[in-house]
Amino acid sequence: MAATSSTGAWVAQKVGDKCEHVPIKNPELGPSTVEVEITHCGVCHTDCMLLNNSWGVSGGVFPMCAGHEGVGTVSAVGAGVKTVKVGDRVGVGFLRDCCGACGRCLTGDSNLCNKHTMLIFSGPGCFADKVRVDQMCASKIPDGLKSEDAAPLLCAGATVWNPLMRLSKIGDRVAIVGIGALGHLAIQFAARLGRHVTAISSNPDKAADAKKFGAMHFVCSKDDAAMKAEAGKYTMVLFCAAEGDIASWFPLLEYGGNIVVTGLPTGGGTATVPMIPVVFHQKGLVGSYVAGAREMKEMLDFVAANPEIRAQSTLMPFSKINEALAIVNKSEARYKIVLHR
Repeated sequence: MAATSSTGAWVAQKVGDKCEHVPIKNPELGPSTVEVEITHCGVCHTDCMLLNNSWGVSGGVFPMCAGHEGVGTVSAVGAGVKTVKVGDRVGVGFLRDCCGACGRCLTGDSNLCNKHTMLIFSGPGCFADKVRVDQMCASKIPDGLKSEDAAPLLCAGATVWNPLMRLSKIGDRVAIVGIGALGHLAIQFAARLGRHVTAISSNPDKAADAKKFGAMHFVCSKDDAAMKAEAGKYTMVLFCAAEGDIASWFPLLEYGGNIVVTGLPTGGGTATVPMIPVVFHQKGLVGSYVAGAREMKEMLDFVAANPEIRAQSTLMPFSKINEALAIVNKSEARYKIVLHR
């Protein structure tokens, strides 16, 4: 097979443009490269933010092929690929490449590799017909997991699985703020991992869904008295909302607890951190950035073994990609949209 090849892709030519299906060139097929023919791709709010340059970091990336929750079949491999073979079904998240030799990569935390590169910024994302990534960034999909169910896990799922595994344990009280694409998966994960889950939303109409997903309690964030009653209860506040004053959530933490931020607000955002609880109560503010190869495999295997855990998704054909992006951009999806061919 030729080192480079053409493929089709849904591309926006400039900021704010609709995506059109056009021919593009894929990166070189190197010794450790895997080519994946995409059959399904989740639509993530991050795709909308990048296509609209809402964080001010993607203006130089156009023409842009977004998408980073792709599932498909391996269609070609480099000469040194050992982890997958042609015909395997794999998932591709936000990572395109990593060094494979640093301590982070060798322990499976490739998302923390100092030399990692990302889809979209370093070449076409999973809105392409075919995408090429390093073998460490292509995760085998277990047989018991449908492709449309696997796709939302590759970013939304990974981003909340990561901190739940690193920063909480069985029996811990975890508050999940925001019941959307990430939050509805976080509730399911946390409940099945044995955490004591409270869901918090500004929308009281989501209480029934929160309980269905596995939350033991629901609190409306607009109820001041109810929020005050939650003070000091939580090992972790997993912040899955798109916007909000991070500092206002510190009172919910017990001593030694952490606020985990899973996304960026419009403009990138800044947070003013209250230092007294940080120092004297050892409360922390940390972020979560998808997952490395090890955690991705653990998550996919866990979901395959627990069929009651599933993203609540709407399937739409790739031909309706612009309609799907508009729905996600307006936060009107309940709770994910997955494109398919």
